[in-house]
Amino acid sequence: MQIGPDGAIYIIEWGTGFFEENADDRIIKIEFAQNLANRVPTARATADIQSGNAPLNVTFSGETSSDPDVGDVLRYSWDLDGDEVEDANTATVQYTYTTNGVYPVTLKVTDQDGAISVDQIEIVVGNTTPEVTILEPVNGGFYEDFDEIEYNVDVKDAEQGSIGNGIDCQDVVVEPSIGHDDHAHGTGPRNGCRGIFTTETHGEGPDNVFYVLAATYDDDGAGVGASLRGSDGIVLNMKRKQAQHAVELIDLQTETTGDVLGGGQNVGFANQNSAMKFSSMNFEGIDFITLRYASNRIAAEVEVRVDSLDGELISTIGTQTTGDWKAYDFFSSALQNPGGTRDVYVIFKSDDGNSALGNINWIDFHGKGVAKTHQDSLRGLAATYYSN
Repeated sequence: MQIGPDGAIYIIEWGTGFFEENADDRIIKIEFAQNLANRVPTARATADIQSGNAPLNVTFSGETSSDPDVGDVLRYSWDLDGDEVEDANTATVQYTYTTNGVYPVTLKVTDQDGAISVDQIEIVVGNTTPEVTILEPVNGGFYEDFDEIEYNVDVKDAEQGSIGNGIDCQDVVVEPSIGHDDHAHGTGPRNGCRGIFTTETHGEGPDNVFYVLAATYDDDGAGVGASLRGSDGIVLNMKRKQAQHAVELIDLQTETTGDVLGGGQNVGFANQNSAMKFSSMNFEGIDFITLRYASNRIAAEVEVRVDSLDGELISTIGTQTTGDWKAYDFFSSALQNPGGTRDVYVIFKSDDGNSALGNINWIDFHGKGVAKTHQDSLRGLAATYYSN
């Protein structure tokens, strides 16, 4: 948050993603309104493409511009080549750039009472944004604290080539970050398209913790004086998923857990076909699944499916009654990897009743995951013998 030279307060909202371009990021301007009867509209210019070689055909849109006063009609004015001359006056417009260069594009919207708002974007002709792809680890893969994880990033650029053929691996910048709820804390950038990072701990507790890996590459500008940045990013899941952090609860509720092992909240009040949805999971290196589960009187089965409530079945966990809603136990089953990064549904089923089926506190996913080495393979009982 900063105060601008015009006396207004400007606030940057990062958005709900963790990378360079979030669909819902924005800048908010707070200022004194001289006339609340007619508030200022908000101009928003978008383009279907913002870089490429000539001739470059671009479709511009101002349709997401808005006015807080219901019923106000907006007028549009476009300067598409930076010469301060109006080139179009419609909400959408197509334009072809035939000469290499950097072009500021300005959209001005005006309401019927003369209130004005301006937005600007940049079109680069003669250079193309690099394509950056994180090849390893897989998006949605699983890790645990202190895992060593190998990463591999590929870059292709229409003007410069590829890694090892015009692009230096060391010019790629990678940064792992510890994600927590709706934000992430960077652990420091590092150069190199290949390497290893070690996941750090966020500490004990039921927080929604994950890891974020971002990769960027800035090209050389291709002779037009405008370097462009390509980027990619992935999110890794902790092997323990607290049930309350599902992205959607279907006919379920959360409550403070009575589990002696903690966990913050559990998910319960389950009926037949009640479900939890988790997004972006990849089961590479995962062999089986365990529920922390409690049930007073009904032994339910818990199905795990991908993509939809009736999607491919990849695991069925049988449970037993534990005698009390707060008496939790562990129930496990093998898990089949369906391939790819998928949405996952955890669904309550029972032949013994349609309501009060059970509580889930958390879900553990077991296996190597995306780690270089499975930590469990290095653990075990060690005996030391002492002579008399």
